[in-house]
Amino acid sequence: MKAYFTWSANSEPDLAGYKIYQGSSTGSYSTSRDVGDVTTGWIDVSTFDSTRYFALTAYNDTAEESAFSTEIQRTFTKPVGMFR
Repeated sequence: MKAYFTWSANSEPDLAGYKIYQGSSTGSYSTSRDVGDVTTGWIDVSTFDSTRYFALTAYNDTAEESAFSTEIQRTFTKPVGMFR
């Protein structure tokens, strides 16, 4: 399953891309996905019936990363009829 996101572009002239982070508790992210220099992206979510926390960072052409964006949370439930 994938979680999809859209965000406003960073206006820094040396912007190189963005990373989406996720975790199972607030402020603690266990995985990330580098989505490059775009304003939409996704990250795999493999745990049903759980709440996941997400944040975004931007990074520049020397790999310096920004602080985390405002965190969002979402609860994922298993679709009806899905076996897993």
